[in-house]
Amino acid sequence: MPEFPEESLAAVRARLQAGMIGFLEDDEGDDDEARDAPYTRADIDECMRIVDTYLAAVRSSPVAGLMPLVRDTVLRLNVLNDRCEGVLIETDQREDLCHILLVAARSAGMTEQGDVTEQWREW
Repeated sequence: MPEFPEESLAAVRARLQAGMIGFLEDDEGDDDEARDAPYTRADIDECMRIVDTYLAAVRSSPVAGLMPLVRDTVLRLNVLNDRCEGVLIETDQREDLCHILLVAARSAGMTEQGDVTEQWREW
């Protein structure tokens, strides 16, 4: 079973989740400029489940299965983000998600270089 830097990925995952929650909590503020977030805590939880499912699958995937796993995960995130009017995954979240997807896959043996998520990513 491949190993990858758990603490690093755990920290990035925590930052990803905190950023999404932070935007949502700012939206719930009482100031006149409060935003109407088109997503809920349940959407954030779903995003984290997608990430966790991916990380668990990467550990047991053969190298040949890594690229399809990345693709399927990106497509699931596309659907979720579309449902959230494209606001759940903003620039910071995109960078964190790509980091998680790519570091985990490369740690498991994927040799493709560059951002392989771009070909499917809509966020």
